[in-house]
Amino acid sequence: MKKFSKLLIFLLLAGVLSGCAEEKVEKEIVLREYDEEEYAGTEFKLESNDLLFEMDKATTQFTVTQKSTGKVWSSNPAGAAEDPLADSASKRLLQSTLVLEYSTVNELAVILNTFEHSITNGLYSLEKTDDSIKVNYSIGKVSKKFIIPPSVPEERMMEFYNQMERSDQKRVDNAYRKIDLNSLLATDDKDALLALYPDLETTCVYEMREATKDHQKQKLEEAFAAVGYTEEEYEKDLLVYPASSDENKKVYNISIVYRLEDDELVVEIPLEEIEYNSEFPITELTVLPYFGAGSTEEEGFLFVPEGSGAIINFNNGKTNFSAYYAQVYGWDYGMKRDVVVDETRAAFPVFGIAHTDGAMISIVDEYSSIATIQADIAGKRHSYNYAYASYDMVHGSKMDISAKSDNTIISYEKSLPEGSIRQTYHFIEGNTYSDMAAAYREDLMEKYPDLQKNASAQAPVSIELIAAVDRVKQVLGMPVTLPEVLTDFTDAQNILNDFAANGYSNLSLRYTGWLNGGINHSLPKDIDLTSGMGGKKELDALISLADSLGVEVYLNGHTQNAYDSSVFDGFFKSRDAAKYISREVVEIPVFSNIWFGDLYKSRMDTHFLLRPSVCVTLMGNLAEYAQDKNVGVGFEDVGYLLSGDYNPRRPVSREASMKMQAEKLAEIKAAGVPITMTAGNEYALPYATLLTEVNLIGKESLLLDAKVPFYEIAIHGLVDYTGNSVNLSGDPLDTVLKCAETGAGLSFTFYAESSSLLQGTEYMEYFGSNYDGWKARATTYATRYQKEMEGLNNRYITEHRILADGVTATVYEDNTVVYVNKNATVYTDDTVTIPARDYLVERSGN
Repeated sequence: MKKFSKLLIFLLLAGVLSGCAEEKVEKEIVLREYDEEEYAGTEFKLESNDLLFEMDKATTQFTVTQKSTGKVWSSNPAGAAEDPLADSASKRLLQSTLVLEYSTVNELAVILNTFEHSITNGLYSLEKTDDSIKVNYSIGKVSKKFIIPPSVPEERMMEFYNQMERSDQKRVDNAYRKIDLNSLLATDDKDALLALYPDLETTCVYEMREATKDHQKQKLEEAFAAVGYTEEEYEKDLLVYPASSDENKKVYNISIVYRLEDDELVVEIPLEEIEYNSEFPITELTVLPYFGAGSTEEEGFLFVPEGSGAIINFNNGKTNFSAYYAQVYGWDYGMKRDVVVDETRAAFPVFGIAHTDGAMISIVDEYSSIATIQADIAGKRHSYNYAYASYDMVHGSKMDISAKSDNTIISYEKSLPEGSIRQTYHFIEGNTYSDMAAAYREDLMEKYPDLQKNASAQAPVSIELIAAVDRVKQVLGMPVTLPEVLTDFTDAQNILNDFAANGYSNLSLRYTGWLNGGINHSLPKDIDLTSGMGGKKELDALISLADSLGVEVYLNGHTQNAYDSSVFDGFFKSRDAAKYISREVVEIPVFSNIWFGDLYKSRMDTHFLLRPSVCVTLMGNLAEYAQDKNVGVGFEDVGYLLSGDYNPRRPVSREASMKMQAEKLAEIKAAGVPITMTAGNEYALPYATLLTEVNLIGKESLLLDAKVPFYEIAIHGLVDYTGNSVNLSGDPLDTVLKCAETGAGLSFTFYAESSSLLQGTEYMEYFGSNYDGWKARATTYATRYQKEMEGLNNRYITEHRILADGVTATVYEDNTVVYVNKNATVYTDDTVTIPARDYLVERSGN
C-alpha cells in the first residue's frame, strides 16, 4: 500500500541473553511492499513437462496443475473466506502460505500469518526468474506512524501538556500511563521497567497504553501538533528510551522460493535471509499448512509418518480427539524439559494427502531435523482436512535470573542456522499409500546413490546377546556399581553353535554390554572387555566360530551419552557434555510414567548428553576396534537419537549434528566395516548393513484410522531390517505376524544365565530372555519364517492392501503375496483362506 511507501523499521538487533554483556548492533530492516505497477503484465508462472505452477500475485496463493491428469492442487482452499465452520481467525489462517510464532524472554508466544499480517497490508514483493518465483514477505503487526511522544519523562511531557486545551489533556490522560516507581501495579516488573527507563528512579515516565486505538492516536497527533510538536521533536524523543520504542520491532522479513524440478515442486525458505529483532525470536515456522487440503465434500486421506506410517481418512468424524503431531527423529535432548507426558517421533520426514483423482507426498529434504509433522481433520476449526510440516527455529531455554526468587526468563540462540529449509512435493497419478511409498523410494534412491537394491536375498535373523548389566553390590560394606555377567564369551559360543545348527542364512549376532562394564557402559574412549566376560582370547574364539558359521558379528555400544563415567574414564563434564542454551550441562533424567516428572530425587540414574564432536570420536573408536577384530560395529543410539548442543560459546545445531554423524557413518562404511543401527532414521539408511528394532507399529492415536507399512514399502529391497525383538514383545506371535506383513526380518534377545540375576537391577525388561527358556520357540519361528519368506528380502514391495480389520495382503514385485491374519478366526474370501493368527505366502504360479 502507498501509505507504507516510506515506512522503515529500525530494529535493534541484540545478542541473546548470555553470561556476558554483548554489544548491541543496529540494523535497518526495510519493509517489503507490493507495487502493482511494477508487476503489471508479468505472469507468475512456472512450467515443466507435466506441471504448471500459477500464482495469484494479489494474494501469493497458487495452484499446481498436473497436465497429464488435469488434477489441480491449491495452496489454499478456494472457499476459505466463506467457510461456515471457521471463525475470523481461522479464515485468515486458511488463506495464509506461512504462519510463524515468535516469543519473548517472558515466554509469551504470538502467532502471525501472511494473509493478515502481510498480504492485507501489501507488505510483500515478488521476484521472477526463468526457473523460480520468490515471494518476500514482511510479516507483523505494523503500526501506523503517528507524530506523538512515545515514552517520555514527565518533565518532557509537561512541556506540551501544559499548553493544551483541557479536552486534549484528557485525551493524553486516557492514552498514556504515568509510571511512578513509588506506586507500581501488582503486575509490574520493577526490574524490567528500570531496564526500559533507566531514570525511573528519579523521575516519572509517561508510557503509551497498548490498548490505545489508531483513531485516538490521530486525535492526539492533532492535539500535539497544535502546541508545536513536530516530527523533529518526535525523532528526538525516540532516542530517549530506544528499548521501549518497539511498535514495529515485531516484524519479520521472510522469503519463500518456488521451483519446478523434474516435475516436482520444490519449496525453499532461505534461513540466512530471514530478518527479525532478536528480542522477539521466531520459535516456529509453518510452511504451506493448507496445500492440497481436502474439504468436507471430498473423499481421501492424510498420510502421516507414525511408526511405519498411518492414514487418517478425510472427515472421519473424530473431532473430539487431538490433532496428529510427531517430531521428526524424536526429541532433541539438547533442549530442556521438566515433564514428559507423551513422546512422539517419526523416523522419516514425509507426509501426504490423497484425493480420489490423485495424491501427493511432501518430503523434507533440508532441515528435517527441526521438522514436526502435523495433521488434522475437518469439523474442528474449519471445513478442511490438512497436513503440513512446521519447523523449530530459534531455540530457547529457561534461565534463573536471581537466586533470591523464582523468576525465570527465556534465553535464546543468537541466530538462525545457515542454509535453507527445503520441501519437495511429489505429485502422483495413483491415489494409494503404496503409490506414495513407491515415490518416496525413488526419492531415497536418487538422494542417496549408495542406497540401491542392496538387501540380502534371505530375510535376516538377528540375535542380540546381553553380555552384562550393571548392578549395585556390597564391597567391604560399601555399595559399588559392578557388572553382572549374563553371557560370557564361552556362553556366546555355545548359543551361537546351538542356534546356527538349524541352518539359517543371513544370521547375525549383536553383542551388547561386552565393553566397559555392561549395557550402560562408561565412555568408550578406551575400550576394555567387561570384567568376568573372559579375555581377548575368548573373544577371538567367538569371532572365529562366527566366521566359520557365516554369521556376521556386531560389537554393539552407545556413543551419544555418558553413563557411569568419570575422569578416570576420560570424561570431563565441563569439556565433553553438551549444554543447554542457558549454559547448564545436559543431564538427562529418568521421567516417571505415573506423574511424568523428573525422578532425580528418587535417585534414579541420570546420564549426560555428549557433544556431537565427542560422539563422532567415540563412533570412530568403536568402529576401529571392530575393524581390528574384522567384525561389524553396532550403534545403539546413532541413527535413532539425534540432539544438538546449544552451548552459546560453541553451538552445534541438530542439523549439523545429523550431518556429522552421517559423514562418520560414510567413513566407517567406506573402510569396509559392516554397520548395524537401531530403528533407522532416514539419514542413516545409506550406511546400514542391518537395521534392527525398526518401529513397525508406532504409538496409538485415536485420530488414526489405519497403520500401514509405508516406510517398509519404501526401503524393502534396499537394506536389511528387522522388527522389534520377538521374545521381548508382549505378544511374540503378533510381532512375527507384523514382520511378515512388513517384510521385516526376525530379531531375538537372549542371555545365558538365570533371569533371577536381573532382580534388583534397572533391566527387568529383559527378564524373559533366558536362552534355554526361549530357544525352542525361537527356532520354530525363525526356521519357518526363513523358509516361507525365502527369496523375497531383496525384492520391492509393490502393494499393500487391507482386506479386513486385522487382515492384510503384501504384494512383491514378482507377484508373490504374503497374507497375514491377526484375528482369532479364519479369514476367507473369494480368492484366499488364511488361518487364524497366521501368515500365508502365495507364490506366483502356485
